Amino acid sequence: FEVYQLASYRRIDAEMTESPINVDCIEVASEQGLRAIFRVYQAFGLSMDVTLIVPSQRLVEVALELGYRAVQNARGATPEAVLAAVECA
Repeated sequence: FEVYQLASYRRIDAEMTESPINVDCIEVASEQGLRAIFRVYQAFGLSMDVTLIVPSQRLVEVALELGYRAVQNARGATPEAVLAAVECA
């Protein structure tokens, strides 16, 4: 795996002036983060086919409502849960 970190918000959405790099999978820990990533993807017209790793069923439902098509529930936010979900994605 190659892992890249993109800070998408810190209580204030990060301002992005360039399209983010092509990614296969994004780990999102909160609804605020999910909505921030959504706004970036919308602003740059990026594909909603990117795989999202989220920590709960509630965030699965929010992601699907936003239009994401590939959402994996990690069933927790621990590093072990997230890694297991990435390996299954």
